[in-house]
Amino acid sequence: MEEATCAASDPEKKKRDLELNGKMLDSILKAASGILETRGEAGFLFGAELTTADVYLLSVFRIFLTMYPAKLEEVCEMYPKLKDYWHRALARDEVQEGLVSYTSKKHMAWIALTRGMVSDILGVKTGLLRAPALPAELETRLQEATRKLRLLLNLPPKTTTTGENRSNKEGEKEQEQEQEEEESDEGSEEDSKCFK
Repeated sequence: MEEATCAASDPEKKKRDLELNGKMLDSILKAASGILETRGEAGFLFGAELTTADVYLLSVFRIFLTMYPAKLEEVCEMYPKLKDYWHRALARDEVQEGLVSYTSKKHMAWIALTRGMVSDILGVKTGLLRAPALPAELETRLQEATRKLRLLLNLPPKTTTTGENRSNKEGEKEQEQEQEEEESDEGSEEDSKCFK
C-alpha cells in the first residue's frame, strides 16, 4: 500500500500530483467532448436523458462554476461542445435543483462548519486522524481499475512505491509501518461498522 504523504511535507509530490490531476482532467474533458461530437447537437453523454456519467461530469463543471469560474470559461472556449452541453444541462430542473441551487460559497462554508469538516481536515493534515486501511481485496480492485483508467486516458503507468522498488532499509520501514497500521486498524468493531 502506498504511504500517504502530507503535501506540506513534500511540495514536489504536491506539484507532481497537481500536474497529473490536470492531465487527467484534460483527458476526461477531451474524451467527453469527443463523445458529444459524435452525438450531434442534442442530448447528453449517452443519450437524450441524463445518466450517472453526466452527473459525474456536471459535478466537475459545478466545481468550476463555484470555485474556478475562469477555468469554466477556459473549458467552454476550448471545447464548444462541452459549453453547449453545460447550457443544455443548466436548462434542466433536476440539474438546477440537484447541482446548482445549494452550491454558493456561503452555503458550502456553513455545511463545512456545522458538520465538523474543518476539524476533520485539520486532524488529517496534522496526522491526528488517519483514514482506515482498506481490505486487501478492495485495494487490489482499486489498483486494477486505476491501471485500466490510466490506459484508457493514455496516461503513463503509475510508478510503484512498494518495498521491492526501494532499498531494503526503506522497504523494511514501510512494512513495519503497514503492520502498525493494520494492528491499529484492528480496533473496535464499532469503528469498522461505520465504513461498511
